[in-house]
Amino acid sequence: MIGIILAAIIVLLANPAVGQQLCSHSSTGYSDGCAGAPWPAGPIQYPALLNQYAHRPPWDVAGVDYYVGMPEGQVLKDWQTLISTTRIPGFDWDTRGYFRCNSGNIVIDGYDFTTGSVGWSIYAPSGGCAGLTITNSKMGCIPGAGIGQNAPAFGGFNIQTGNVAFVFKNNTVDYGNCQGSGGAGTSAFITIGELGCQGCTFNFEYNYMRDLYARVVSYGGSYKSFIYRYNMIENPATSEPGDPQQIHMNSLQGTYSGTVSPVFTFNTTFVSQSYAGGELPQFYYNGGGSISPTVSYNTFPFSGCNCISYKIHGNAAYNGPATTLFGIATISYNYMDTADSYGPFYPNSFNNWFAGGNVNMRTGAIIGIPGTKPLGSQPPPLIITNEHRGSNKSSK
Repeated sequence: MIGIILAAIIVLLANPAVGQQLCSHSSTGYSDGCAGAPWPAGPIQYPALLNQYAHRPPWDVAGVDYYVGMPEGQVLKDWQTLISTTRIPGFDWDTRGYFRCNSGNIVIDGYDFTTGSVGWSIYAPSGGCAGLTITNSKMGCIPGAGIGQNAPAFGGFNIQTGNVAFVFKNNTVDYGNCQGSGGAGTSAFITIGELGCQGCTFNFEYNYMRDLYARVVSYGGSYKSFIYRYNMIENPATSEPGDPQQIHMNSLQGTYSGTVSPVFTFNTTFVSQSYAGGELPQFYYNGGGSISPTVSYNTFPFSGCNCISYKIHGNAAYNGPATTLFGIATISYNYMDTADSYGPFYPNSFNNWFAGGNVNMRTGAIIGIPGTKPLGSQPPPLIITNEHRGSNKSSK
């Protein structure tokens, strides 16, 4: 028995992508999310993604150094049981093909959203539920309905208005076999505050998402808190061949109007194939408003499709009502490969931001941003808290 246990330990140490996450850069002190990542861990998505770079980030990178997404090995529940045997008060099925989050604080944990034969979605109407939490679950194509372009798939989230607390954490979202309008169509996978949030909170962490049709998150309204961190996003917009719908690729977009202080940190975003062009995260409201972003410690590797214009867009330099800055806007310590795009930062969109420490991974050179203010001396790295893997264990 002792020999078997020792052999198992040796296998785990030799192949941490399968057995465990070692957080090999944890001694650097960055609060990079590795210590709190989903556990039990699955195979790390792209452990060799940054091997080509002599100047990679000094922290543990989501999807490269540690696993993100649905915890490996758990037994998922069929979402269709929420219609019949395990109904949740306030979370009501509409026969037109979606759940209505009508009241209460709804928690959906450990579900398979890809069963059945037709696509469906989740809708929170104006005046609906106070909270919606989706964790440790799987979303994407519906294999039972066939696969291929525009095959049926889970249709995403439409959270209209109010003061909803929305949490989306430890989920795997994969539309690789049903790219096109079979998923969320020309809408974002998550639309929140279309009619205007009034004190919403948004928490989007530890998710692995790939091959979405249009964009990842579209938001509007005013927020108490807006956190987007520790995620790996691969292909935030694929569109269809020729992009007939004129999809604009964004992993984050303020579609409407409002006030927000987004914290966008320790994410990995890249595009391996897409028919949609555009930027990745954008930090302005299409309908005008005010914003105070923190955009730091993100990784943007080479994107093989050469379909990105600029990696990141600030709050200005677009056609539409002005999105003004309030407080402090920071863009710092982002590592990127810009060989696949016009450049790292959309020109003239970062005026009066504080910037520094942004690195070209190919050369190690610091990337300057015209119009920004210097950070001054390098701030101390974000310190790891008392997070531990055990706090994120999921029930089986």
